[in-house]
Amino acid sequence: FQGFHSENILVIVDEASEVREYIFDAIFGCLTSENAKMLMIGNPSNLAGTFYDAFHTHRDRWKTIHISAFDTPAFRDVDGLDGRSVRRAARERGNEDEDDDVSGPLCPSDISPAERGKPRTHALLDSRVRGNDGVPAGMATPKWAEMIAAQRGENSSEYQFRVLGEFPSEADDTLISLRLIEAAVGRELVDVEDRELVMGVDVARYGNNQTVAIVRRGPEVLEINAFGRSDLMRTTGRVMDVARRHKVKKLHVDEVGVGAGVVDRVKELDGVTAIGVNGGNRARDPEKYLNVRAEMFEGLRQRFVDGDISIPDDSELISQLASLRFSYTSRGQLQLEGKDQIRKSGRQSPDKADALALSFAIPWVPAEPMIWFAPREQQEELLKRYQSGEWRHRYRRLGRWY
Repeated sequence: FQGFHSENILVIVDEASEVREYIFDAIFGCLTSENAKMLMIGNPSNLAGTFYDAFHTHRDRWKTIHISAFDTPAFRDVDGLDGRSVRRAARERGNEDEDDDVSGPLCPSDISPAERGKPRTHALLDSRVRGNDGVPAGMATPKWAEMIAAQRGENSSEYQFRVLGEFPSEADDTLISLRLIEAAVGRELVDVEDRELVMGVDVARYGNNQTVAIVRRGPEVLEINAFGRSDLMRTTGRVMDVARRHKVKKLHVDEVGVGAGVVDRVKELDGVTAIGVNGGNRARDPEKYLNVRAEMFEGLRQRFVDGDISIPDDSELISQLASLRFSYTSRGQLQLEGKDQIRKSGRQSPDKADALALSFAIPWVPAEPMIWFAPREQQEELLKRYQSGEWRHRYRRLGRWY
């Protein structure tokens, strides 16, 4: 549909929460005229993307409408209902005995004027909701809401977005709860003035990705810098400019792909230590984590749980952290959704989230690595290079890879 233009054009996007971002990019290219409009409709099931942003960071640009199941005919016109769930509403109205027989119709056309005004919340538990008298067939019913509450729980993400029409506080596979992330925004921490300054750097590898440098002092994030993809020397120069402004002496850099070149170049400069971090490498605890990236983000999640982190009010960072998804391998190892999977789904690459995790990463250098296939007189020098982080090859020790 790219290339469609008109003075008056309306684009309707159904199930908008599941539409990939490159589709929205094409749609925005059609909305060039002054009277162009777009209508998005959908369940608020995702915590990232254009539909989510319309209700949050870009709310001032949109006219938003929220419809809960309790606003629909089968619920709305039953007098006395003002609760968020069937069972809770019944308890609030004093009808706690859910086994009582409740007679009487539920549809508004069947409720006599004399009956109106009387508490009828318990009637929501009646399964005799009709679909042909006042309630359009196919619409949500109290019986359905009760089923979701019973199967998933009233605090589940499915109940929140399917029944209440609200963005869930977290999806079932969300790594870090949005509630924990928002609590960390601007958090005041004590005794951070003398803590070490560290910078995490995620280097852009693909078209629209950004190179992000995040500076932290202890658990407090001081600054987030993002700039577009450029050549190796220019990227290194901008990273070093940020480091000098904040007097940072230690950099944790994603060394996958072009990031390895940034690490090598920074090591040639005086006054700064660059440590390469490869998220795909073996974790310290391989029984629990698939790789370094999973272990690194689990450590970051624990900081949010413990309240030991303070971040700025950056909408992109918050959205990226809240959209991190996890799963488990057949061996029970924690693994994160990969960047390639994220790009294929049309979502934004979590460059800022990765830089934040890198800044808190604890690079692993085995205490006594085995230097194989080298003359004895060279082993001491090779060991020093390995422990300093300069030597980045993998070594085998006692049948295990490091």
